[in-house]
Amino acid sequence: MPNGGSDCCGNCAYNPKGGVCELRDVIILGHTMWTYCDNFSRSARTDVEIRGPIFASGQYEGYVRIPWLGNRPPRTGCPVKCFDCGDHVENGIGIELRTGEKFGFCCNRNYVLWWSSRTTEHHDWAPNVEKLERCPKDLGKKVNSFMTKNR
Repeated sequence: MPNGGSDCCGNCAYNPKGGVCELRDVIILGHTMWTYCDNFSRSARTDVEIRGPIFASGQYEGYVRIPWLGNRPPRTGCPVKCFDCGDHVENGIGIELRTGEKFGFCCNRNYVLWWSSRTTEHHDWAPNVEKLERCPKDLGKKVNSFMTKNR
């Protein structure tokens, strides 16, 4: 079982071959055991309404789940320059849009704030940014010292 919970795409009936979610018609590549949605089920149903976005496991601060932007997954553990604070981090969050445009973030909070500004859907599904750890730069800390664990 993944440490992020057994309710992941890797165990979902809508993702039987471990690569395509048949409910959402979205490719789930790579980290199926660290990808989630509110429609998780151990048995597929035909009368299901899609609820909320797909989530990836964010950076470690108690297994925070961060939303995908449509069918674009955020990737953790990436060397990036934070779009918000401008710091370079070795273990950040990166996302590439369909246009090829790439964005990077030093922390879950900065990613979720950016995500909220880019989408009009599912705002009620986003993690509460007030409960996420603040950007280390805002706290006067080095950003790279903030990241403590890799998956």
